[in-house]
Amino acid sequence: MEIDDKKVGQIVNKLESAIATISRMDMWLPKAIDNAIHGHSGTMDHVDMDRMRKDKKEEEKNDAEMDSLNSQIKASQKQTREIAKQTRYIMWGLVITAVGSLLSLVFQISQFFLNKK
Repeated sequence: MEIDDKKVGQIVNKLESAIATISRMDMWLPKAIDNAIHGHSGTMDHVDMDRMRKDKKEEEKNDAEMDSLNSQIKASQKQTREIAKQTRYIMWGLVITAVGSLLSLVFQISQFFLNKK
């Protein structure tokens, strides 16, 4: 078997080209994969990304608290309306009772004076 110097030269050139491409890819590929995994496109470091995650969690926590407070406020307003409604019924009951007692008193007084004659 005879080795052709031209073919060996071509293979060496292709290997050098491949090694150069791989070394360039080694520089940008990990960062591209990291950005793709974390849904980030830009020039932020991990500290900024961690801060963004913390801010998002804090925002979600605040939203959950606001929703909870809103539901508590609605429940409290409903209870307040019910209490106001019941208070009106009690007030009307007191007014009717007072009027009834007054009429009963007037009727008893008039019976007393009618019986005296």
